[in-house]
Amino acid sequence: MPIAAVKKSFAVLEALAGERSPSGAVALGELARATRLPKPTLHRILRTLNELGYVGQDAGTGHYRTTARLEQLAAPAGGPALVRLARPRMERLHKRFNETVNLAVLDGLLVRYLHALETTRPLRHIVAPNAVDAYHTTALGRAIAAFLPPDERKDLLARTKFRHGASGPARSSALLQKELEATRTRGWSVDEQGTDAGVVCYGAPLIIDGRPAGALSVSLPTARLTPQVRHDLTTMLKEMTHAEL
Repeated sequence: MPIAAVKKSFAVLEALAGERSPSGAVALGELARATRLPKPTLHRILRTLNELGYVGQDAGTGHYRTTARLEQLAAPAGGPALVRLARPRMERLHKRFNETVNLAVLDGLLVRYLHALETTRPLRHIVAPNAVDAYHTTALGRAIAAFLPPDERKDLLARTKFRHGASGPARSSALLQKELEATRTRGWSVDEQGTDAGVVCYGAPLIIDGRPAGALSVSLPTARLTPQVRHDLTTMLKEMTHAEL
């Protein structure tokens, strides 16, 4: 027997997903007409979907829209298509620096690793495919979050859980917000021994249709991070950030 609340929730999501306005956001009244649901019922459903992270609300207009988290339900691991698109950039980075290059996507409050090209050097840092980390603790996750639309970034920050006693630029909401702003300005993110001691990681988003579909990172031991390598690596990542796939 169909559950009425589930049917109503999907009716709301379908109405939001079908919106074709430039902002992608829909007013409560428009949703009520599209779904034929009473406004009090509709408001309760939207509030629940917002709390779960699948629906966002524009701060200025109060209109509703779907978030990236809903899109990730269809392909939480990003899929082989993203690997194929990202592979040429991964190979360029690998050829230039011979360090480990990772590809990852945002999966809720996590980053999920999809693919890696390992360094041929003996000292290396390897993350297995499908491994996950809290997005805000990694250069990959911060590279994606920094380039999300403002309302989606705000939603993500509101749901982020910070570990007690954590250190670095992601140990509180205020510090993470500051780091995301810096990442967006310079075009690349950095994790300096925040996840693993002795390892530094630089990341850049993969932009498709104006939004981050995932991110690439280059991980290397701090012993191999010379000023010249840092300059060359961040310059190359910044160029990739500003060139859509």
